[in-house]
Amino acid sequence: MMPKLKIFLLSLALLLPFQALGVETQDENTPLIHYILSPHPTPHQLYLHVSTVFQGETSGQTLLKTPSQWAGIDYSAQIKNIRLNTQGAEWIEFDKNKPDLKLIRHKPDEMLHISYDIYPLAEASDIRQTIISQNLYQAPGYGLFVIPISVEGQEALSRWNSTKISFSIRWVGLNHHWRTASSHGMEKILQFKGSIQDDLLPALYQAGTLQHYTLLLHEKLVDLSLYGDFKYTKAEFKEALENIVAMEPDILNGDSSQYWISLVQGEVPFSKSEVNFKKCFAMYFPKSMTVADYLKKWKKDKIEEVKLENISYLHLGIGAH
Repeated sequence: MMPKLKIFLLSLALLLPFQALGVETQDENTPLIHYILSPHPTPHQLYLHVSTVFQGETSGQTLLKTPSQWAGIDYSAQIKNIRLNTQGAEWIEFDKNKPDLKLIRHKPDEMLHISYDIYPLAEASDIRQTIISQNLYQAPGYGLFVIPISVEGQEALSRWNSTKISFSIRWVGLNHHWRTASSHGMEKILQFKGSIQDDLLPALYQAGTLQHYTLLLHEKLVDLSLYGDFKYTKAEFKEALENIVAMEPDILNGDSSQYWISLVQGEVPFSKSEVNFKKCFAMYFPKSMTVADYLKKWKKDKIEEVKLENISYLHLGIGAH
């Protein structure tokens, strides 16, 4: 097959999901970004392949930011094999002191196709890290997505400053028994509108051998995803959460109609972290800490919803163990 035809077919395959999901690709007032996440969980090729398609700037130059650092976590070493797959477009030198920024020269308003691979850490020990294993792929948006940003001095002209961007995120090639979860829903295909900084990046995204429960508490839905050896039933988890809500009746009285709690049981002894993501509380804890201990702590400590830049978060007050 000729190279031009290959590139055309690949770009077409990435753009078709917009039509299937009902996203308006020609609305200049609502820019869109599409991501495809494809796990490769084989023992000798353990990585996550990511493809993204978006419209380049009218100026013919678009600046990309690759995952680098957030909340004390460095993602840069995990991002490899960044490719520009749009024929005629080219990388041009931007700033050698900022390796996370890459500049593309292209035709004005051209659709750009970027792909890259994310490789696992030698040992993950924090819920904020990009965790890639045989049965779990998990990352915050900060560690997962390459994003277009404004070229310095051109902020007013950039479509990416908009708070109304259409995002489409699709998991493909998953094992049939895997489940997905995220701050934007539990589906394998996610579609939502918002901004890069407030909605795409501070969210958490998961795929793997997850247990998943949806609980109704005080007319609010609470999604619970579990990775590890959990012996508790849905009824027992619901009872534990109801006890928390009984202590804090206003916990679910915010603007959000749905929340997500993610518990990940890790391999590293004594490593424990908990983080508030968008509409999500996530916790990483070692096998030495039992679920029974965790539920007891739930019953003792307060849980409350807090506001941060108009985003509703689920915050659990969990002390040190």
